[in-house]
Amino acid sequence: MKKLLIIILVIAAINWLLNYEPSTQTIVENMTVDENITFKGIQFDSDWDDDVTEITNYLRQKDRHYDKNMPIVTYNLILTSGEYNDPEIVSIENKGGGNYYWRANKQPQGSIMFYHLIPSSMEIQDKLDKLEVGTIITLRGKVSENNKIVSSDDYYVQLNHSNHKYILVGDVVQN
Repeated sequence: MKKLLIIILVIAAINWLLNYEPSTQTIVENMTVDENITFKGIQFDSDWDDDVTEITNYLRQKDRHYDKNMPIVTYNLILTSGEYNDPEIVSIENKGGGNYYWRANKQPQGSIMFYHLIPSSMEIQDKLDKLEVGTIITLRGKVSENNKIVSSDDYYVQLNHSNHKYILVGDVVQN
């Protein structure tokens, strides 16, 4: 019995180590955002738009995002309008890693956008943590023009769909 308990504890510890995700607050505590974004000494670059973009829409879905190679993205938000707001018309499935699949019974009217969020500060992360699905929100921030983020250790991620955007969030308001 004692050996079985030890085996179970070892398996549980290995599982925890393989699936560990630091909290959003822990990630932001280890980030600096100025002209560059740095996390634990690794720099992350994108071609951020010079202008701040303001986006107001219905928050259909909010998913915690964690990629150990790109930890600066803390949430994925799905913002919708029109019939895309209605789960009876449009169903959305999170495939993991920021990938989504949606389907509808008919061609929906409205819009659907997938935002991959990088908080600019602890205050912004705290606001993101508190966002409630089913409300109207406003994001203000700089959007990546090429939808690509490259790290100083040569890791990169590029979004290949026109309705997926990285945004460096400077402010968020739940209306």
